[in-house]
Amino acid sequence: MLPFRWRTVLGVALIEAALLLVLITVVLQQMREASEYSLQRYAETTAALFARTAQDAVLGHDLATLESLVAEIVQEPEVGYVRILRDTEMPLAEAGEESLLQRTFKEDKESALIQDAYYDITWPIEVGGRTYGWVQLGVSDQVTTAHLRQARDIAVTLAVAEMGLVAVFSLVLGTLLTRRLRLLRDAAQQISRGDLEFRTPAIGSDEIGEVGESFNRMADQLKLTRARRDQYQQQLESLNQELEDRVKRRTGQLTRKNMELAAAYENLQSAQKQLVHAEKLASLGQLSAGVAHEINNPIAFIKGNLGSMKGYLQTYQAYTDFLESSLRKHQPDLLESEEYLKQRKAADIEFIQQDSAQLIEESLSGIDRVSGIIQGLKEYARSDQSGISLENLNDCIEATYRIAASQLKYQGEVVLDLEPILPFYFNRGKISQVIMNLLVNAGQAIEDKGEIRVTAREEDGNVEIMVIDNGCGISPEHLDKLFDPFFTTKAVGEGTGLGLAISQGIVQDHRGSISVESEPGRGTAFRIRLPALRDQPEGS
Repeated sequence: MLPFRWRTVLGVALIEAALLLVLITVVLQQMREASEYSLQRYAETTAALFARTAQDAVLGHDLATLESLVAEIVQEPEVGYVRILRDTEMPLAEAGEESLLQRTFKEDKESALIQDAYYDITWPIEVGGRTYGWVQLGVSDQVTTAHLRQARDIAVTLAVAEMGLVAVFSLVLGTLLTRRLRLLRDAAQQISRGDLEFRTPAIGSDEIGEVGESFNRMADQLKLTRARRDQYQQQLESLNQELEDRVKRRTGQLTRKNMELAAAYENLQSAQKQLVHAEKLASLGQLSAGVAHEINNPIAFIKGNLGSMKGYLQTYQAYTDFLESSLRKHQPDLLESEEYLKQRKAADIEFIQQDSAQLIEESLSGIDRVSGIIQGLKEYARSDQSGISLENLNDCIEATYRIAASQLKYQGEVVLDLEPILPFYFNRGKISQVIMNLLVNAGQAIEDKGEIRVTAREEDGNVEIMVIDNGCGISPEHLDKLFDPFFTTKAVGEGTGLGLAISQGIVQDHRGSISVESEPGRGTAFRIRLPALRDQPEGS
């Protein structure tokens, strides 16, 4: 990097050069414009005078006089050629350089537009307002160009001389300034090395001298600050040592407290588990009456169905006895008799045969429901993760639907929309219990013929099952409590409130989630997400 004084000289020289360049450019431009204007005025004046001089000879068609006039005017050093024309005819007379006379004449409108070193001008020969001919004249701009070149050379010479003088003066001034600045630099270097005793000598009474005095005062202040810093550092080291001792003592106390808190937390967790288990058992005991009532309901309709079966069988037996008696008394063609047909119609044998199987199936379903309620209570009180195996989810859903189909057919149509899903590990019995519970709830939510849609698909390593109905829906204030144990919106005796709570527990045991969306009057959608485990879980 250049020293300060050389940068000073260079900066001043550049500024001076810029100013001189602007000045010389402006002056030369003004001179050029003045010279061009003078050249143009000279050409116009010369052409006008020559036109007036030659007008008599043009009118008299005096060619000898015209030749004499053109020969005389080209003696002027600035005039390169001259030509006298009459209308569009051949020149009456011309003189000048041969190369200029042979070229095509093109008038220059302004002197600044000269391209061939001659200002070409045309001037009319007029008498009484009538034009009798033309004068074509070419005036050289060499004199003007020479004057401009000479003026430019003089200006450049003066500029170079002035820049040299400015550079010398700037060097002297920079040397004077940097000499005292070097003293300040040396003092700053001594201070930076830690020598706070060093002081700058007196270097004048101007601004630089004031800087030197301020520098000395700064050194005194730094010396005082260092002494205070050393004192504070000693105090800080003493305080740090004391603080470290306190931290060590406090850390030991906190370690003991943390160990005590960890032991207390473990005791609290154990007590909490025992309390939750006791609360579950207490809740089950308090609701035993409701559970018994729930069990009585399926038993009641089983008894009713069996009573109906008994009546049907008695009717069937009476019909059989009558048939046997008739066959003994009459011919075999009695089977076609009107009495026989009437009796058969009255007995409605076809209906009895069809309804008997359905009644038996309903009786079995009622017994299964009793078993499911009891098993649900057991599952709620005790979580069981056994029975996990590699199963096909779609087969599980279809099998569950077949069991519930006889009950759901009265509520509406069931649509299974199941995408192909590879087998994964889950508890088939428990997942079937969850789907059965959701199907039954969906059927009970439909007041008239509706639709229940079951979908299953796999995405991003998870299986999603949805049970959607277009039934009555669930009120918003009940959605948050829907999975609470023993919460139900059904009438007393129609539900225990354990179905969804048990279903949630089963789904969570599978490391999944269950959620619900509902809109009153529009329907409800339950969404189950299960991890599609293709590797057997540990402990299963």
